[in-house]
Amino acid sequence: MSNNNKQHDHDIVFLVEDEDTLRYLLKKQMSQLGYEVHDAENGEEAWEKLADGLKPRLLITDIIMPGMSGMDLAEKIRRNHPQLPIIFISGYLHDEKVDFNRFSGKVHFLRKPFTLRTLTEKVEEVLNDSG
Repeated sequence: MSNNNKQHDHDIVFLVEDEDTLRYLLKKQMSQLGYEVHDAENGEEAWEKLADGLKPRLLITDIIMPGMSGMDLAEKIRRNHPQLPIIFISGYLHDEKVDFNRFSGKVHFLRKPFTLRTLTEKVEEVLNDSG
């Protein structure tokens, strides 16, 4: 895990998570590591921010959320940004609607609960792989 916060100064991470406490903790951790973190509490809010011009380098989204799911959000985003890296996070992967095969490009998954270190390592891995 890198301690050089400057290397992340231009990396915009978009975090979509409906659980307020978790969203706050993840945003705080990622910001302290030097990422520019934008967040949304659901798929609809996330879609609005993207429509307003937000251009993240990475999307981190919960899968199961009220309204638009993380899977539906990712599918909509991938129509215009097919190479945007996505990390799905969820504690409920038993849902039969979860089908990662419907996405072109790389998708990644972290099962909740995970440590902040695990998330950080996954983010760095994904961003390094995407150039």
